[in-house]
Amino acid sequence: MSVTEQLANFLVKTSFNDIPKEPISLSKRFFLDCLGTTIAGYEEEAGRIITKFIEEMGGTPESRLVGSGLFTSSVNAALANGTMAHILDFDDTGFSHPTACILPVLLALGDKSRLSGEEVLTAQVVGYECFGKLAYGGRAYEATLRKRGYHPTPIWGTMAAAAAATKLLKLDENETRMALGMAGSQAAGLVENFGTMTKGFHCGNAARAGLLSAMLVERGYKASLTVIEGDHGLYQAVLGEGNYDLSKVVGNLGESWEIVSPGLGMKRYPCCGGSLRAIDAILQIIRENRVSYDQVDTVEVEMNPHLRDLLRFVRPTVGYEGKFSLEYILAVAIMDGVVNIDSFSDDKVNSKEMKEAMDKVKVVVRKDWASSDWRGHTPVTVKMKDGSVHQNLVKNFKGHPKNPLENEEIFEKFRYCANRTLPKAKIETCISLVMELEEVKDISNLMDAVTTS
Repeated sequence: MSVTEQLANFLVKTSFNDIPKEPISLSKRFFLDCLGTTIAGYEEEAGRIITKFIEEMGGTPESRLVGSGLFTSSVNAALANGTMAHILDFDDTGFSHPTACILPVLLALGDKSRLSGEEVLTAQVVGYECFGKLAYGGRAYEATLRKRGYHPTPIWGTMAAAAAATKLLKLDENETRMALGMAGSQAAGLVENFGTMTKGFHCGNAARAGLLSAMLVERGYKASLTVIEGDHGLYQAVLGEGNYDLSKVVGNLGESWEIVSPGLGMKRYPCCGGSLRAIDAILQIIRENRVSYDQVDTVEVEMNPHLRDLLRFVRPTVGYEGKFSLEYILAVAIMDGVVNIDSFSDDKVNSKEMKEAMDKVKVVVRKDWASSDWRGHTPVTVKMKDGSVHQNLVKNFKGHPKNPLENEEIFEKFRYCANRTLPKAKIETCISLVMELEEVKDISNLMDAVTTS
């Protein structure tokens, strides 16, 4: 069988009972986490714009938008909810950002068809498999991919969204292959848009495109059956000849689960995943040594040159750019002792105090660290005005698969995000429903809880 055929076969045949407890348990944690970032994203300017746009577009009232509760078409709902899920860059990280591409499809079709928690969780897990296996097939060349300007999230995310949608729509194997084929023609996103609202749109558009592909194929629309391995297919077009390994896409399907290994990281800070280790490192220094901003002379952080392609803004001018500026993020950390949603406002980025704080931070790009072994190596050195020096290196940030958050920490993050929009009773209902999602008979009950209406 071809690679696309093997993947489609797996997607069609996998049932809830085929999935071990650990992938299900982990999926619920990331479902809740991404749901929280979506609720928080509704309160952002970009969230309000996309919500208003969908309201103006109208559409058959099938599915609701998180936050407003606006009814619209399922495809429109996926677009808006996916955009809001990723707009803060507070959703999961690891094999890029899969949940913000997959969850909007689950919510849209779940709300429309009143699907069960078991159905939704099954689609979520196989969506992770599709995303993770495709990413793994080109993982060795990801730095080159990013350098060329491609953002991996919407490329693999569009395919994963389609995979989740085919599962929920119960498409057969050939239909699933064609849905993936159509999704492949829409898989796109550019790193040039990092530091703007459009990075959040990458996930919304991926969710929209994946769902649209499955729904059109369900109605008889045709597409290629060999989108992954074809001579003019997705890998060949995006990565190029010799820069991918098809065996990794279908290796261990249904045996090892991507959500378990390599797993996903959960963010405690709403900014680029490449900064998480450095933030933990500097906040540990501040906390353990009771460092105040006035005592700090300079901060130095070293990093892999590939991280500079992500953390590329040395002097950000808007809040979104600050999320991709290690200079700014560490300046916030030493000034405020916290890095949170409020850290990335336009006013804060452009304040005189923050510009002075950024003057204290130096980022050293180590060209000799170009190999993937140094991908997350960001040691931090804080030099004090009294001549003392504090150094720290965090290998696995808090929230990393090897250093995961406890459930209560996830709940607190969700409360922090949801508190911007929802009353306390609805917040606690959301937590209860998601953590027992396999027992939920109608996912629309959860949508009742994540809207203000």
